Amino acid sequence: NTGFETVGSWVTDQTARTTSQAYAGSWSMGSTPGVDGAFYQTVAFPADAISSTLTFQLKNDPPDVIGSTCFDYLQVVVWDETFSNDLGSSPAICFETNVWGTVTLDFSAILDSLKGKNINLVFYAVQDSILEHAIFYVDETYWNVETPGGDPTPVPTATTPPPPGGEDLRVMLAWTDYP
Repeated sequence: NTGFETVGSWVTDQTARTTSQAYAGSWSMGSTPGVDGAFYQTVAFPADAISSTLTFQLKNDPPDVIGSTCFDYLQVVVWDETFSNDLGSSPAICFETNVWGTVTLDFSAILDSLKGKNINLVFYAVQDSILEHAIFYVDETYWNVETPGGDPTPVPTATTPPPPGGEDLRVMLAWTDYP
């Protein structure tokens, strides 16, 4: 359910599927302005994974950023199955413009802590207390995991490239890895 066209197995809290903005198709996941929110999915991570990346389309509207400081932001956190251990957290993610941009997160640094576990992939929309409050839209979410056979799991589906003027954000993460 990469594009949120169906409800799928995403769990929401102060976020919802919406048709007000979509990168592809008719639906995306959107946050509530002025309120911290989250959506997540529980995933069985392959024990024999050799690499993993998460790619998604993000739009924050309106942007609440000055220079490189995000006041409202999206953050991706990987939790264990019981939400008791943070296995890795991305930096704050936001864009200076309100166009769709591609975000790619590399999970290489935390791969060993994910292998063979049921984990929760959580997208947090974090708001400060000062106006203006961004609405975060996420669409076309692909978590590709490569196994020794060479085929990513799940097999990635072709997506539409970002529109002209869109922002691309490639982040090589220094994940926090707790033993």
